[in-house]
Amino acid sequence: MATISSHGSVTQERLVNAGMWTGQVVLATVFAGAGIVALSLPAERLAESMPIGDAVPVLFVRVIGALQLAAVLALMLPTASRTLSRVAAGAAAGLAVLMLATAMAHTARGELHALPTTLALSLLALFCAWARLRPH
Repeated sequence: MATISSHGSVTQERLVNAGMWTGQVVLATVFAGAGIVALSLPAERLAESMPIGDAVPVLFVRVIGALQLAAVLALMLPTASRTLSRVAAGAAAGLAVLMLATAMAHTARGELHALPTTLALSLLALFCAWARLRPH
């Protein structure tokens, strides 16, 4: 593993850390927005705003929205306080699993256009989980 030099050069550790924080902010932004939409939109509008909104009960969408917001809190609060890094890693891993399940649902419904974004979010979440769990 690279070390931080006294000359202030960019090292592998610093790049991974910057990527992890950037990834966590991106994930938090995306999933906070999705969670707020899932919890706040009237039932009639959910089908319009979410591709799967017409195929599952409203309660299911609301539960997923609540889980997304809980994951955002678990992802950001422990890391903001620099404690409980494993909680943030678990939240990131949970978001990766959620996105993989979403990718399977999109595939089953023939919505292949949604796969690149869904898989990219899953890979980003896996990276953040790995970065949080790696030894420093």
